[in-house]
Amino acid sequence: MCSVVPSQVHEVLKNVVKGDIENFEVVIHDANKKGDGFLGDMVFITLKNKQSEEVFDLVVKQAFTKQTVRDTNPIRQVFMNEIYFYTKVWTRLNKFQERIPVQFQFHKLPKYFTSISEEVSEKLVLENLKLQKFEVHNKKIPLGKQYYELIFREYGKFHALSFAYKSFYPEEYVNLAKGLLDIYLDFINRDGFSAAIKSVNDTVMDFLQPGLDDAVIEKFRPYIENYVELFKNSIDCNAKYSVITHGDCWSNNMMFKYSVSKTVILKFSISNISFFKFPLRIDTIMYYMR
Repeated sequence: MCSVVPSQVHEVLKNVVKGDIENFEVVIHDANKKGDGFLGDMVFITLKNKQSEEVFDLVVKQAFTKQTVRDTNPIRQVFMNEIYFYTKVWTRLNKFQERIPVQFQFHKLPKYFTSISEEVSEKLVLENLKLQKFEVHNKKIPLGKQYYELIFREYGKFHALSFAYKSFYPEEYVNLAKGLLDIYLDFINRDGFSAAIKSVNDTVMDFLQPGLDDAVIEKFRPYIENYVELFKNSIDCNAKYSVITHGDCWSNNMMFKYSVSKTVILKFSISNISFFKFPLRIDTIMYYMR
């Protein structure tokens, strides 16, 4: 740990504490491990007010600035989507859900503090869930049934909230959704993306055993043969039951909390997020959790 604030995050921290950063003791924790963030770095910081008991446990997500990296990845688009989600989409949806019983509400997101949208200086400041004992699941270990049940239950709440808002305020929903950039459309036109999808499909087929999994193989075969077209169609879908989804459903964007009794609590960590308008279908749903 240290107390030297990196120059690139100093200004955004001033936004969190309304400019009086000199009144706070700054503790910088270990940064994220290499490979944890594909489009940016994360710095974990605790701010402690020297006069009061006020404490901010923060994670500063900052986009990669190296131009060669930005040229080969839609870094700005992804960061702008996440900023738009917290400042516009989630603000609207969270206010809307105040009318429903709390047990049906969706709150599996880290608290948002502030952000910077300037080109090559994109940043977000969020609540640091690690200090609440939440952790990212080891990506090398397959998730068990208990995890998937948590994930689908919480995504269901988020999708239901989005769909309900769309039903009550269709015009406002359309305008809200228009502000989200279509990141996958950008990805699919980049070199290597189709090959990456094919690699995943091939991995699935390698695990399926002819003679034992024939029914599954036949159901999956259209995805092998037409995966690019199917992917494009899912991105472009504007069906009756379409909703705003997370768009980057993998273990690095989810955090789990384990109690002494080994009970698992799930929390969505919005990291390198991309939001899209997808139909509510099992093969296109993507999730994040608390």
